[in-house]
Amino acid sequence: MNTDIIREQCKKSEAPFYVFDTDELKKRIWKIKSNIPEGTELAFAMKANPFLIKAAIQDAERLEICSYGEYRICKTLGIRPQKMLISGVLKKRDELIDMLSDCGSDSVFTAESVQQYDIMAEWAKENQITVHVYPRLTNDSQFGMDRSDIELLLHRADPYIKIEGLHYFSGTQKRNFKNICKELEEAYDTARDLNENFGAKLEMIEFGPGFRVDYFENKGEEPDPMPVSDEEWQELAELIAKIQKDFKVRLEMGRFIAASSGCYVLKVCDIKHNKDINYAITDGGIHQINYDGQIKGMYKPMIEHLRMNRTADDGKTCVEKKSWTIAGSLCTMNDILVRNLELEDLRCGDCLMFENAGAYSVTEGMAVFLSHELPTVYLLSEEAGLKLVRQKFETYRLNTLNGEN
Repeated sequence: MNTDIIREQCKKSEAPFYVFDTDELKKRIWKIKSNIPEGTELAFAMKANPFLIKAAIQDAERLEICSYGEYRICKTLGIRPQKMLISGVLKKRDELIDMLSDCGSDSVFTAESVQQYDIMAEWAKENQITVHVYPRLTNDSQFGMDRSDIELLLHRADPYIKIEGLHYFSGTQKRNFKNICKELEEAYDTARDLNENFGAKLEMIEFGPGFRVDYFENKGEEPDPMPVSDEEWQELAELIAKIQKDFKVRLEMGRFIAASSGCYVLKVCDIKHNKDINYAITDGGIHQINYDGQIKGMYKPMIEHLRMNRTADDGKTCVEKKSWTIAGSLCTMNDILVRNLELEDLRCGDCLMFENAGAYSVTEGMAVFLSHELPTVYLLSEEAGLKLVRQKFETYRLNTLNGEN
């Protein structure tokens, strides 16, 4: 992230805020595509960051949508139904019917249960419109269906339902690459068997590999921005090429695409020394920045110290580094962003830029705890510069009784 641009923005607007770099997002997508066989599609899981979907859909083939709210975001932004894979463990009947009425045969819908399938089959028959469906195979969790249920649906042969793909995703932040390939191989074997022995006509395998993102320093080394090695990419590419003899393949990713594209910026508002520990109190907190695996600030993410309001004389004397505990604004002792952070000349008014914050930070957290404001959001690109896409948002009204002043 361009620290000069971020520093200038710190001077102009109140922290905290997010900046999401759409150029970085595009580079990431094309880096992924350069490592997989031609014809392999990508779906961006928009839950990772809905502010990036218009940029992502220019290079990804689909958006994976996991709620009616996410669908309404796409509809508001004019995303074409042909770009939507409408998923989600919960599909309420009225909401599902609304999405079916809008999208019909133009979108693809996952079926996570027999009940979801029944609603789609009933609507399709009533309206005589073909609905394209991917049953989701369970990973022994609340998501998807047992294979036996999928087989029963295939036997029903509903005339206006086209079961044309198999959806499988078992989790995120996976560190065992061999297991990722094993899961894809098993999905392939299942799809092939359903076609050969159960009358299915599956054409697509939609697979979420769950590649990890490394957020934290390890023994003083910076996190690896691309933790999939060349050898692992080659192994995956060879497996996909084998599968493509029988099926199309679409890889579904969110965190792995978006994480590197964002930063979160907060301001140091108070400094104190308690029981031999230096504390910096900031205007942000764990309700606005989420690093998977962080435990009460024990691990160190990539952080840039942005010195603000300095004079020419400030750099003339050597200032000893101190170890700081960076705390947020919440009334909980859990609100520790990082411990033992070595910083030189940290002052009130300085800003801290947390990198690799492009996935989930803006959407996953205790957003309305203590009724703090939601941060401002900017998009950044070389062509458009810094663009405001969400104003700071007051949340206290969301926690106020209706009709009370």
